[in-house]
Amino acid sequence: MTLSRMDALLARLAVLVALLSVAGNAWSIAYCALRDPVSAIRSIYPEYSSYRTIVGTVGKPARDALQRDLPFPIYFDEFGRHSLYVVSADGQNEGLIHARTELGQWGLDEIVWALDLDLRVHDFRFQRTRDPARALIEGDKFRALVRGRNTRELLTLLSNGELSAEVAPDLPAKARPLAGSLIRSAAKAIIVTREVWDRDLAAIQADSIAAKAFPAAAGIKVAPYSPQDDIRGLIASNQSNPSVPKAPSPFLAFAVTDETGRLLGTVLRTRFEGDRVTEHLWWTVVGQDEVVSVSSAPAPISRVTRNSIGNLDRSVEDLRQCATPGEAALLEVKMIARRLNEPATVHPSGGT
Repeated sequence: MTLSRMDALLARLAVLVALLSVAGNAWSIAYCALRDPVSAIRSIYPEYSSYRTIVGTVGKPARDALQRDLPFPIYFDEFGRHSLYVVSADGQNEGLIHARTELGQWGLDEIVWALDLDLRVHDFRFQRTRDPARALIEGDKFRALVRGRNTRELLTLLSNGELSAEVAPDLPAKARPLAGSLIRSAAKAIIVTREVWDRDLAAIQADSIAAKAFPAAAGIKVAPYSPQDDIRGLIASNQSNPSVPKAPSPFLAFAVTDETGRLLGTVLRTRFEGDRVTEHLWWTVVGQDEVVSVSSAPAPISRVTRNSIGNLDRSVEDLRQCATPGEAALLEVKMIARRLNEPATVHPSGGT
């Protein structure tokens, strides 16, 4: 082969590689987007009034969570940039829309997932599929099987990554592969949504909690201060108490204000680590430090945690008085709320 022919061949190969690279980037960008957002959202939320789009990229934490939480293989070529659609009706957040593309028996299946604010399946639609079993899977009976389920509950429908034999026994054999793929897709959609948009979802959840707890609430904002150092010192001096945590709990705090900007209270999310349980807790604090409610999301608060916390109006002012991890968590929330309610203090930014 002459030098000129070799040069020409190398040039063609370079062009081919460049085209494949561009195509791959375009694919990763468009992989999880709605083709027609208005039509797709209206088909699931017919009464919706608006929506907003939040774009995120799957990184190592999300990939680690997928590998940790799912009992079937994950092919990371699937993951790139994702769009989350937050759907509202009359000013209230109604739900989330997340589109996923899965490799099916008949090619690529594009599935539009609707999740509630607790990250449970609300509904789904196929945006594109060539699978002839589509009508069976979109029927009311199978749709009812997946509605209202979180990741853990979805995984109970699978055995070795496929639809369990005892689940939907009257579903024809030709439809079962698509059913298994759909359930795997739902589990991945929930985990990706939870991991990629954690802070966005926290703000949405806090807004919903504030609207119910404070009738005069006009808005929320992330509280700019993290009093971790203050609490860390108290914890370090009380390590002889086994109920006291080894370090301050990571938290997000949201200040709730009325139309004049007056502070009404605080909504906090903390990570609680108790006996045999770890979960996110949401605390509502009125005024300086009056804790009026605690809940958990996306799952209901566990009985173990509820018993560990005890009465919310319990007067605990010293970590040495805390008999359980829940009581220590309650006091920690009160300490955070008090510090956040000090208007004259110049606070450094922080928080988790």
